[in-house]
Amino acid sequence: MFFSLNFKGIAGHCGFVFQNGSRSAISEMAKWIVKLDSLQSREKDTTVNIGVVSGGTTVNTVAENAYMEVDFRISLKEEMERIENTLEELFAQAEENGIGVEISERRYRAPLVPTEEALKYIERVEKIAKENGIDYHYRLRGGVSDGNNIAECGAICLDAMGPAGDDDHSDREYLLLDSIEPSMRLSMALIKDLAAEKN
Repeated sequence: MFFSLNFKGIAGHCGFVFQNGSRSAISEMAKWIVKLDSLQSREKDTTVNIGVVSGGTTVNTVAENAYMEVDFRISLKEEMERIENTLEELFAQAEENGIGVEISERRYRAPLVPTEEALKYIERVEKIAKENGIDYHYRLRGGVSDGNNIAECGAICLDAMGPAGDDDHSDREYLLLDSIEPSMRLSMALIKDLAAEKN
């Protein structure tokens, strides 16, 4: 789940905030950052990333505008309600503080929750991998690919079947070259297995 949020305060000279009625969009955004970040939960596999922030014009001007982008990754659908409730509280708080907040962009993808049928197929994948001498380990990745949409429609979906690596989206990201050929062989073996079953 992804949000872009615009905060609208009231500009003014920072030396006269008690007289000029100014309201800092950045100060309000900071409260949102702290509150949203607190929703992270290792137990529920919920992550929150405030990935982009901006705002203000000069150091002596109370910021009229601020902007942030936040990315939520959830593994349990019920976590949606906790996030939505927190957002409602934050909107009410912003209104009380005289700050306007607008969602300029909102994207949602359901979590890829493995069904019983999918878990059963994963056992088959593991068996085929072993038969072909390929090292295969299933694990949740916390991604939001198109596979999430497919899985929500009831289809069995395995994501991230390509070559192995780690440290995604950082300057330490790497790909294990010796994992390319085995991942191709596994994909081919799975396609052949599906074709044989269809016949």
